Amino acid sequence: MKQVLLLGSGFVAKPAIDHLLTQGDIHITIVSLFQNELDGIVSSFGSKNLTTVQLDIANKMEEIEKFLPNVQVCISLIPATLHASVAKLCIKHKVNFLSASYISPDIAELDKEAKEAGVLLLNELGLDPGIDHMSAMKIIDSAKQNNGKITSFISWCGALPSLECSDNPFGYKFSWSPRGVLASSLLPAIFLWDQHIDQVPAELKFAALQPIVIEHEGQKYEFEGIPNRDSLSYINNYSLNKDDLTTMFRGTLRWKGFGIMVRALAAIGLFNASQDAKLATADLFWRSYLVSSLGCNDNDDDLLYCLKSTITDAFKAQEKLVAESNYHFPIIPRDTDKDVEYAINGLKWLGIVANDEKVVNRGTPIDSLCALLEKKLSYQKDERDIVVLTHQFVVEYPAENKKEQETSSLVCFGIKGGSSATSLTVGYPVGIAADLVLQGCFKTTGVVGPVTPEFYNPLLELLKQEKIEMVETKKSL
Repeated sequence: MKQVLLLGSGFVAKPAIDHLLTQGDIHITIVSLFQNELDGIVSSFGSKNLTTVQLDIANKMEEIEKFLPNVQVCISLIPATLHASVAKLCIKHKVNFLSASYISPDIAELDKEAKEAGVLLLNELGLDPGIDHMSAMKIIDSAKQNNGKITSFISWCGALPSLECSDNPFGYKFSWSPRGVLASSLLPAIFLWDQHIDQVPAELKFAALQPIVIEHEGQKYEFEGIPNRDSLSYINNYSLNKDDLTTMFRGTLRWKGFGIMVRALAAIGLFNASQDAKLATADLFWRSYLVSSLGCNDNDDDLLYCLKSTITDAFKAQEKLVAESNYHFPIIPRDTDKDVEYAINGLKWLGIVANDEKVVNRGTPIDSLCALLEKKLSYQKDERDIVVLTHQFVVEYPAENKKEQETSSLVCFGIKGGSSATSLTVGYPVGIAADLVLQGCFKTTGVVGPVTPEFYNPLLELLKQEKIEMVETKKSL
């Protein structure tokens, strides 16, 4: 039997396990802190070709070493901060290492050691990063092979509740801790749009949203588009010629309402990441915390007045700065009064205006807010999510005097009562890659992402068999 060590047992693990066990000649040892998740996996898949081990990997990393001499591949689905420690042990025992996470500086530093050991450290095997990079490079490489040049690249990605399940003011639900989602909203964005470098500070990102419409199987989906961090770095990452490019942009998709709620929560101070002693008050309700923070009287009229005036002032200031910034990309026009009314109703729904919700003290306002969002914005049984990924290229072919718009898009729905779209689009690539490594399909060693034909061609082809397919179209311009 081929041997795989899988670290982590969360919701992403199941599709990976499903693919590997289907091969029939692979045994998986799953190591996790959570016995209930391990029990759930055994309940789902049985115990044939499967061994589970309960272990606190974060605090007992050295115990991982005893499993490595017997395996050929180690899949790490534990927190990314632990990947480098696991990868070092894999290099020591000449075991190939896979993860769905970005290539961190700590992982990148292991490239030389991995090559000397003849070991592959293959990362970025999820959705974003992962399928997004693979599908983009497939078209970029094809264009270059046909003497084309990429002049524009726009990419959007979102993992959201399906429309029928987006039944809250945010139009969003969390399948894991909200901290990462909120943290990304605190980061600025920079990109190239129509030959102009546009920089959007964090405080303006959700006031300068793009209108995005994506069609799938006859249905139109309308989103708010948010710029995503540093798009310019992908010029080098994708080996593009910066002199050819007029637009280079990567963004995140959200349903309508998300941007308003993020702006409102930030305006009333709940994105503050500093320690706040007031949160430690016994039996503290969110209403009382807001009254204290905003400096208003504890009655409905005063609290609502303070909330409305604080949010209105913040929204108007942001919209003024957006107008003055003269951005070059399309922006959804805002109606401040309607947005403020929407925000107030959203805060009422959260339960922080009335005495509905107690504060779970996590030290800082943003972390305590996360505890509330985990409770209010979680998926219920049989609710499904949707993953949307789309790339839009403009490719010029000078020798043929033609220009084409090439689009590559994926829409994937979760399975009611089964795996979510998010877990499918992360778990399957990891599982497929592990199987390909076991088959000896990859000759490359060292630290890499799946951005060369050696990796993306078989991965994308096998993902189609799991109904995860990028649909490519072309039209002349």
